[in-house]
Amino acid sequence: MQVILTTLLKVYVRGGLFEKSRKLLSELEALGYAEDEMPYCLLMDGLSKAGRLDKARLVFAEMHEKRVKSDGYSHSIMISALCRSELFEEAKKLAQDFEAKYNKYDLVMLNTMLCAYCRAGDMESVMQTMKKMDELAISPDYSTFHILIKYFCKEKLYLLAYKIIQDMHGKGYHPEEELCCSLIFQLGKMKAHSEAFSVYNMLRYSKRTMCKARHEKILHILIAGKLFKDAYVVVKDNAEHISQPAIKKFASAFMKFGNINLINDVLKVIHGSGYKIDQDFWRSYPCISVSNTSVGHGYFMNNEESEQHRFLNTIRPSPTSMELEQYLLILIQVWLCVIIHNMIKSFDLFGFTQGLFQTAVSRYIAHPEKKELLLQLLQWMPGQGYAVDSTTRNLILKNSELLGRQLTAEILSKQHIVSKGSQSKR
Repeated sequence: MQVILTTLLKVYVRGGLFEKSRKLLSELEALGYAEDEMPYCLLMDGLSKAGRLDKARLVFAEMHEKRVKSDGYSHSIMISALCRSELFEEAKKLAQDFEAKYNKYDLVMLNTMLCAYCRAGDMESVMQTMKKMDELAISPDYSTFHILIKYFCKEKLYLLAYKIIQDMHGKGYHPEEELCCSLIFQLGKMKAHSEAFSVYNMLRYSKRTMCKARHEKILHILIAGKLFKDAYVVVKDNAEHISQPAIKKFASAFMKFGNINLINDVLKVIHGSGYKIDQDFWRSYPCISVSNTSVGHGYFMNNEESEQHRFLNTIRPSPTSMELEQYLLILIQVWLCVIIHNMIKSFDLFGFTQGLFQTAVSRYIAHPEKKELLLQLLQWMPGQGYAVDSTTRNLILKNSELLGRQLTAEILSKQHIVSKGSQSKR
């Protein structure tokens, strides 16, 4: 009979029939079937989740007035209800009341207490609860870790949050992506670059699908931390999800400061990603020749297929005002190209536009023991349509004894053929 009535009470509570539930609880009390806390807990839980916290409080108070036998489960329900209603101080006091009255803990109760203390911002009680967990040899679960990581992030204790996430990963739990990404960002901000990369890897190798934008974000953190080998792995595995400006930023940094033994590998990966090494900037300005040819003989003047060239050939001795306006626009375009060209030439004098190949060759020449890697790079370039610029060519000629004069001449001859072919296409 008791089992049937208790089951019926569950049905009433789940159906939101709280008046009937209250009457049924009174019947259970009269029959002597409400000597422990379970029927009261069923009603309290239902009322609190339905937003009737005040009525749940009354049931809780009534239960304790009647000295109903309790193992602390009713405290757990009320603490959770108070946390959901953001009544953190009250939840904290109830958790302390539980600790004073009972000396029996389980994982559910400890998680409930942790939640209350964390939401109330009571660091001392949080640490005591964690210590109690260790003393009782109670293993934390996903909820425990999640509560603690959120709390330590809120308190800006990011390295402590990182330690918790490490423990969580070690126990086989996969942290929430948004929480991880927030922690990665904060660790990067405080220059804990290795720790940020570690969290990224936990996220990356979990079974959950990872947002593609995360790869570029961690790349910027790794570049800032000069962790170029790790950055190389990110680019190598996720190049299709990383923007070309970010790839260029990585490549420039790696050529200058990265492991010299990996320079060729990095250039091949970058080329394989679709990025045209040392060419993308110039393509943005078709009126500018990469060679030393003057702009006066550039795109607008020599390219017979251009609309500008065709228009200039059709101008009559007495042009209309519309034709004059179009002619002026073309002159302005040419004038702007001249300015940009001269600026770039000025920058180049100071090395501001030093290309990736020039940086790579300069590093190899500065380390003669790496001449085999230099040779491999120079032999690889023509096959991919690349050639060194005049500055780099002069640098190689100046150090021709490194590879031998005959071999240097052969390599530069092939590069020259590629260079001439590239210029004719422009």
